[in-house]
Amino acid sequence: MLRALIDQLMAHKATSVVIVLAHVAAAIWAVALRKGLGPVLGLNVIVAAGILVYNANQLGSMLDYADYRLMALMAFALATLLISAAALFGLRIPAAMIWTAFTGNFIMSLLFMAFALLFKMDRLF
Repeated sequence: MLRALIDQLMAHKATSVVIVLAHVAAAIWAVALRKGLGPVLGLNVIVAAGILVYNANQLGSMLDYADYRLMALMAFALATLLISAAALFGLRIPAAMIWTAFTGNFIMSLLFMAFALLFKMDRLF
């Protein structure tokens, strides 16, 4: 059910633009305004959780067919989720780890936006 909702959201090109703009806003909040890492951490958790929920039912086939690209994406999302959630709950996590996860999510979001805007998608499957 949650996967179907994510499919519906990702079918719209505007969703990819909103995700990228949210990354830009969170970076401005944290760097330029120096108001803390809260939005960066929250966005990291949301994006990582979305990736994990969307791909959770494919875990068995990932392992059976050795889909290393998807496994790497899932491992990155899990690490991002754990690091960011731990930081949100007050655990001291090095800023370099948080910013590396945020940068990875931002780059993937930019690539997703480029794909969504440059290619015509009639259906996801």
